[in-house]
Amino acid sequence: MDFLELAKSRYSTRDFSNRQVEDEKLKKILEAGRIAPTAKNMQPIKILVVKDNTKLNDILFNYNAPVNLIVCCDTNNTSKISIDNNYDCGDMDASIVACHMMLEATDLKVNNIWLRGFDSNKIREVLNQPNNIKPVCVIALGYDNEGYTPNERHYIRKEIDEIVEFI
Repeated sequence: MDFLELAKSRYSTRDFSNRQVEDEKLKKILEAGRIAPTAKNMQPIKILVVKDNTKLNDILFNYNAPVNLIVCCDTNNTSKISIDNNYDCGDMDASIVACHMMLEATDLKVNNIWLRGFDSNKIREVLNQPNNIKPVCVIALGYDNEGYTPNERHYIRKEIDEIVEFI
């Protein structure tokens, strides 16, 4: 499948079955995150793999996904851009890593959704992480429940001239 077909086929799953993600697929998904580019190649990323949903039940609504990848940045190791008010690249780096993993998961036919409705401090506390490990997003992984269909709005996209301006 070419890249645009892959990107168009990805959608957010909001109803996971209890089928487990195979270890070999999970390893490939994590490898896609590992090789993702980061600012100045600082690689300030930490990915917490949580397969026990009971640890996250009170913190995160994850649609009962069997695997949750909590993508974090180590704030002690992020690149800062001095000409832009010392912009911290940690969230950007974690987002690039998350996108790589989501697209690899899609290519492997593992459904996923990007989640961000959570309290970072609670995640850090429950998963026993130090303050410099900042949870940026969660990628819930698994397989759709039988009969699940993505929301139709997934397929609605603005025209290219509505989002691109040549200067």
